[in-house]
Amino acid sequence: MILSEREYMYTKLRELPFFYVYPAYANFLLVQIQKDGLTSSDVFEACIRDGLMIRDCSSFTGLEGEFVRFCIMLPEHNEQLLNVLKRAVKALLIHAISL
Repeated sequence: MILSEREYMYTKLRELPFFYVYPAYANFLLVQIQKDGLTSSDVFEACIRDGLMIRDCSSFTGLEGEFVRFCIMLPEHNEQLLNVLKRAVKALLIHAISL
């Protein structure tokens, strides 16, 4: 199940704007956030509010920019994570329009 879910998440994350997902060979994915104003801390906090645990990698040596990492989970939790990421981007875009 991990292999199929990893491939599914990799594919779905690549479809989302503002995220770059690195190819993975383990049970986790590393994602770079490529939208100004959206930080790894923002994404981390949004996930925590939804009961999901991910890793804020902004302090990792060698990673320049905003990165998060998460383990491949059960399909329903993976869908929940995708929804959190979509909501985080949507909230940022709505905020930018209202300024």
